[in-house]
Amino acid sequence: MTIAIIVLLALILLALVAILNALKKRPVSQKLEFPKIEFPEFPKIEIPKIELPKIEIPQAKESTITVELLQGMANAQNDLIKVLQETSTLMRVNQAEFQSGLEAFHKAVEKLLAQIPNDEKGLDAQKEFMQKFEDAFAKVQEKASEAMNENSLRLQEILTEFLNKEAK
Repeated sequence: MTIAIIVLLALILLALVAILNALKKRPVSQKLEFPKIEFPEFPKIEIPKIELPKIEIPQAKESTITVELLQGMANAQNDLIKVLQETSTLMRVNQAEFQSGLEAFHKAVEKLLAQIPNDEKGLDAQKEFMQKFEDAFAKVQEKASEAMNENSLRLQEILTEFLNKEAK
């Protein structure tokens, strides 16, 4: 998911560079025409299923709790804790990658915006460009947020299913 978002941000950055290059090459007119940019839908990312070790909890012959039963339950709990820790580590890594990608994108955008010419005639064009850019960037952030929320919900469903299976 993080890679897909970074690729999308890179495509937007390339489109902005192309727009800036086109603005530099042609004389500034009263009204600038901007190409319409279509943003593709974010792909749904399937979270791979984690193979969990089968935990055999020995059944006591009687309804009494035995040391083996308690040991089996403790082992199952330890295995569950390890799986949840690995999952949370992966989630933190993905969030860190996403954040670093956004920071790189913001730096590149600031660099591009610093290159925009500052003359009287181009001031209205700059304002229009900035408004369209802010609208496009808000859409990208909204889509990225939705994708992260969907993936988070899916992960929660998987973990809930796992916990329900272990509880039975």
